[in-house]
Amino acid sequence: MPRRLRGVLLVLLVAGLAGCDQVSKGLAEHGLSDGPKTLISGVLELRYTQNPGVAFSLLRDVPSATRRPLVLGLQLLAAGLLFFFVCRKAPETWLARLGCAAVIGGALGNIIDRLVRGAVVDFIHIRGWPIFNVADVLVLVGVGLLALSMLRSRQAEAT
Repeated sequence: MPRRLRGVLLVLLVAGLAGCDQVSKGLAEHGLSDGPKTLISGVLELRYTQNPGVAFSLLRDVPSATRRPLVLGLQLLAAGLLFFFVCRKAPETWLARLGCAAVIGGALGNIIDRLVRGAVVDFIHIRGWPIFNVADVLVLVGVGLLALSMLRSRQAEAT
């Protein structure tokens, strides 16, 4: 597949993933306004909340005037560096490309929240875990795919 077509497909995938995240957050914002919804009693519920900090509510006690530009700047820098990596040195495998797209799509979903809402919308609550969202899942899955791709690459080089 030509490199240019691969790039277009990756951009479309990133946009689609970020779009799915935004739709899920919009549904949570409207569908959970009257309170949490239990899906599996004692295990899984949907509960709307906004997180002005970063992952696991870190930095939530830092004043908003400092936290907001700091967090947004760091997210933009990280997403930009990853996007640059993908565009300049495209990953060799589809697994790595999908991992990069998932990480960028998830990061973009949370960046959009920070720009539009001033905080990230979280709504998935599994007992014993902080509340999270689809973008967080995308980042986690993307990192896992990248790690798996690296392991496979090293195994192939060793044989």
